[in-house]
Amino acid sequence: MAEEYNPFEQKPEQPVTEDVQNPFTQTEGQPMDGQQPYGQPYNQQTYGQQSYGQQPYGQQPYGQQPYGQPPYNQPYGQPGYGPVPGKGKATAALVLGIISVIFAFLSPIVGLICGIIAIVMSNKARNEGYIGGAQKAGKILGIVGLVICIIMFVLGIVVGVALVTSPEFQQQINNLMQ
Repeated sequence: MAEEYNPFEQKPEQPVTEDVQNPFTQTEGQPMDGQQPYGQPYNQQTYGQQSYGQQPYGQQPYGQQPYGQPPYNQPYGQPGYGPVPGKGKATAALVLGIISVIFAFLSPIVGLICGIIAIVMSNKARNEGYIGGAQKAGKILGIVGLVICIIMFVLGIVVGVALVTSPEFQQQINNLMQ
């Protein structure tokens, strides 16, 4: 029958003798760290006892949850962390800001619409309490895309007016009409 663990049991102190080996010296058949070599029986007294202040195997200290289980009323995963409000809107603002910059050169109308939506989504994310890199980058890219779209519209109008008022263009139109 195994002895029960009693944390209040007083153990007599053992006197230190001169024949105690230095743990840093190696003797034949013994490893350097003082552990028993493979195949040697272990000492039941040293391996079966627990020192004061340690919990027996399988029991948790008072007030702590067992390993692998979240605290009460918490979902599994990282306990104590919930969804961040506004993070989805900030990510959407970032994606729309990138699309706005790309489409500013390909189709300024699509870039203009995406830029405006990116700015609005970024502001909504900030109003919900999310202040992070995605929110800021989405707003900046939305503004940059919006500015590039406006520049492309103005450039398109200037080039169009220049083409229509040029004498070569007028001559080509007259030749087509005859």
